[in-house]
Amino acid sequence: MVALAPASARVTVDGQTLSKRVRELIYQAAADAKIDRSRIVVVQGSYRGSSAAAASGSTHDRAGAFDLRTRTLTTQETLRLVFHLRRWNVAAWYRAPAYGWTQTGPHLHGIVIDEPGLSDGAESQVRDYLAGGNGLSGSSWRRDPFPHPEGQTYLLRRTTRITVRSTGVYSEPSWRSPKVATKVFGNPVAYVAIVRDVDGRRWLKTPSGNYVLAARTSVGR
Repeated sequence: MVALAPASARVTVDGQTLSKRVRELIYQAAADAKIDRSRIVVVQGSYRGSSAAAASGSTHDRAGAFDLRTRTLTTQETLRLVFHLRRWNVAAWYRAPAYGWTQTGPHLHGIVIDEPGLSDGAESQVRDYLAGGNGLSGSSWRRDPFPHPEGQTYLLRRTTRITVRSTGVYSEPSWRSPKVATKVFGNPVAYVAIVRDVDGRRWLKTPSGNYVLAARTSVGR
């Protein structure tokens, strides 16, 4: 299997630096939580090194870490966003006095668990999250107060156009697997990975987990 590597190219969002994958993951979680992306503000990003806020320790020194503004969101919206970020494999917490946070202002803090290049501080918080903790060192309240859904890896979606009149969508990367749908001419295909079958043919894995033969798309040229 040949999978697309996570998009690690760095981008600037609200004056803060994130990887492209982390930026799109945040926006996808916001969409899942029914929050328009225009209301999502990044107040601290990744790769901060010595410029990170003192309260963050080394958490934001390298990849995968971010803080989001919450004062423009309702409490319920913030809690929904925490939940949906967690569904995309993010160790996310609402940092507010009610949940043990006593330093700077309230915000949403997140570490993308499967983002390559986490700092030591970020990895420590991930371990605490997986153990059911709140990621706060020295806190008198260590229990994670938020729901803990099963997480899945976020893969950056790409699209390509179909080069034939229509093409089948299959349940596995094989002509012999069940055909679950048909993509018609002019309808682009979204994909998250490229895989090869036993005969060496390339297939595009769709976000829903089905497959389209790459040879029938622009990717297969």
